[in-house]
Amino acid sequence: MDFSDQPIQPKHIPWKLIAIIAGGVVLAGLIMGGVFYVIRDKTPQAPPASSVVSVFGTPSSTETTSVSAESACDVAEDSEACRILKAKERAIAEKKSESCDVLTEEDKDDCYWSVARAARDAVVCEKIKNGDWMKQCADEQHASLAITTSDVALCDKIADGQTKMHCEHVVAIKDGTVCENADANCLFTRVLVAANQRKDADVCRVLDPKRSAECRTLVVVNDPDLDGIDSTQEIVLYGTNPRNPDTDGDGYLDGQEVNAGYDPLKK
Repeated sequence: MDFSDQPIQPKHIPWKLIAIIAGGVVLAGLIMGGVFYVIRDKTPQAPPASSVVSVFGTPSSTETTSVSAESACDVAEDSEACRILKAKERAIAEKKSESCDVLTEEDKDDCYWSVARAARDAVVCEKIKNGDWMKQCADEQHASLAITTSDVALCDKIADGQTKMHCEHVVAIKDGTVCENADANCLFTRVLVAANQRKDADVCRVLDPKRSAECRTLVVVNDPDLDGIDSTQEIVLYGTNPRNPDTDGDGYLDGQEVNAGYDPLKK
């Protein structure tokens, strides 16, 4: 042994440094694990199979549509009005008056009339409780069918005298138009042609209320008695008969008397 040699010093392991590094690794692992858990927790998960398929089976498309409509009405501002509208839409689409039966009495009549109009079926009108509405509904459908088929005999089924007369006028007009499948626009055109040929906006009354109002605005001259005064003016301003050119029977046209400053109601 050489005493001149230095003794070998034992190597010291840096436990403190190792502990610091290991602690940092563990802390980083904990942080990453927490972030992954949060992200996973916020990601939408697919529902379990048991919640997708109802125990009652898969609903039909009609049932699904009905449920969707009901759900939409649940969040509507006026849910009751929404349900009434949906019921009417379903009744009209299916052309079945039975779909109106779920409504309250006051809403049924309007629903029945809408179905009658869609189906062109006067029989549906018989369900309407309001007597006046029932007659108007039936007259409207009889007139529509008569005009569409050009069958003047069907006009005889109309209860209201004026509507019956206008129905006959429209059917008598040979405009060369053939309305197939009771096309609403074709029907409107035929009525408008007849109204303009007779210079009588009242012919439009054979249409449903909405189309009738539109038709009246498109009549160029509204003077069926040809006395020189618009029918509306005769009724509203002068009180004369829009179908009698000489209301007071003095030999002068109502228009002539008005233009000369005389009273068309006095001889």
